[in-house]
Amino acid sequence: MANPSRFINDVLRRIERGMLSYHADADINTNPFELGLDRLVNLDMDTDFIGKAALRDIHSKGVSRKQVALTLTRAPLPGPNTALWAIHENDKPVGKVTSAIYSPRLKKYRPGHGCN
Repeated sequence: MANPSRFINDVLRRIERGMLSYHADADINTNPFELGLDRLVNLDMDTDFIGKAALRDIHSKGVSRKQVALTLTRAPLPGPNTALWAIHENDKPVGKVTSAIYSPRLKKYRPGHGCN
């Protein structure tokens, strides 16, 4: 990596602004309803589009996982997580942290993204 501090600053700005990252927070298996982007999906429009039927099906059945904002309470790390962190409740995996970084300016972890 040419400039690690620039990478860390870019990730910090992205997470502080609530911007998602493809591959980190979403991938080909993620749909807009899981990401809280349903306000951007118009299933009532007359125009057909690729995936419309699948999105209608997901919308009618509901999602089985949801991307949420979270705040971590732990000692600062030198940079963002570069792997998914498991989230456990009562010793059972219930999700994963997809993006997280400590904000030196706010002296706390910025809300990261997690998904069940």
